[in-house]
Amino acid sequence: MTDCFTCSNAADQLRSLLCLQIVLGVVKIASSHVESVEEICTRLKQVLTVLPAERLIVAPDCGLGFLPTELAKQKLYNMVQAAKSLP
Repeated sequence: MTDCFTCSNAADQLRSLLCLQIVLGVVKIASSHVESVEEICTRLKQVLTVLPAERLIVAPDCGLGFLPTELAKQKLYNMVQAAKSLP
């Protein structure tokens, strides 16, 4: 990856942001609702209209440590299935 922080002026600094990857939280840890694969796909498709897939890292919106294990597993499973289903 290119060093994004060796820029000499403001325009270079703004351009340098184009090389950064974005971590997108697609499942909520503050909710016991298990997002469906379809719900997560919809979120991802919206983001992919403005961000190339190679810059996107799919993740929960925060750590899952406070959720019951089975609930956390289902949320993560659906998140992975959604990410795999997109081109």
